[in-house]
Amino acid sequence: MFILFVSISLISVSSLPLSFADAPDAITDLNKSKLSSDTEIYLKWTAPASDSSITGYKIESAVETSFNNFAGYTTVAANTGNTAVAYTVTGLSEGDFLKFRVSAISSEGTGSTSNEFMTGTAHGAEDHSG
Repeated sequence: MFILFVSISLISVSSLPLSFADAPDAITDLNKSKLSSDTEIYLKWTAPASDSSITGYKIESAVETSFNNFAGYTTVAANTGNTAVAYTVTGLSEGDFLKFRVSAISSEGTGSTSNEFMTGTAHGAEDHSG
């Protein structure tokens, strides 16, 4: 008769010296920084307070196709490449109406999207906000 004894040692994952960083938290307070022109929209937001590793922001928009119906989101800027908390969306037409969302980017990944913010370009109005 042959008896085989096997010894197995398990390593606890909690004892390993590993650390995994998370993607940034969602930005807050997405809004406009001033009245829109007939071809531009000026966005602003608040960066996540707990994350200093942000390297840029992803900005997405969806165009209104009919009253309260929007096309899918498309990327306006895949990565702004800076930590500025404002962005000017250009190349629009007078009377465009869109919704926007923004995500913070760091070396750990892209964070959750912000609140949606809906706004439109001016209808021939002059911007006297600035």
